[in-house]
Amino acid sequence: MSNRSMLEINHDHVLRNDEELLKWAKSMQHYLSSGDPKLLPKGVTWFGMRHHSSECPLGKPPRGWHNQG
Repeated sequence: MSNRSMLEINHDHVLRNDEELLKWAKSMQHYLSSGDPKLLPKGVTWFGMRHHSSECPLGKPPRGWHNQG
């Protein structure tokens, strides 16, 4: 797929137990499979998506956002 998502994770949404962690991880898995921001778990905000060959909207991005990593 070669798409990259711009997400913000709110650290105020701490998972309290394994059941919550599993639910969170399953939501992330569903999001990664579909790219549908409505499937993101509580505390994760979607800002955008780009193909790896597109310019990064962050300018000089941190590692992982550029096209070489």
